Amino acid sequence: MDGELLTVFPSLESAVEEVNGDERVIQSISTKNKGGSCYGYMWRRDKYIEDKIQKYKRCAKKCKSVSNYKNGKKIKDFLSIEEATKEVGACPGAIVNCIKGRSKSCRGYQWKYK
Repeated sequence: MDGELLTVFPSLESAVEEVNGDERVIQSISTKNKGGSCYGYMWRRDKYIEDKIQKYKRCAKKCKSVSNYKNGKKIKDFLSIEEATKEVGACPGAIVNCIKGRSKSCRGYQWKYK
């Protein structure tokens, strides 16, 4: 897994509390063999101690910055799609679909990778 190890949590509950997240999301991602990402971090279970959850800083090459536009004018830059989704209240897939040209807009904005 690419990225810098930030924290090892003693339990799933403490990881959820740290990011004010949904336990089901982190649990489902961290139980996959290779781990996964959510809430702007990469997660995986400790391979030696099942209860421990590891949080990694996302690698820059996997976390693309995005910008939203309205009527051709740039409105704001975001460090990640996750950050953009939290601010505008959209799901990540909808923003990606707009970036890839599958839809014209998401939440009234056009989206592009920076």
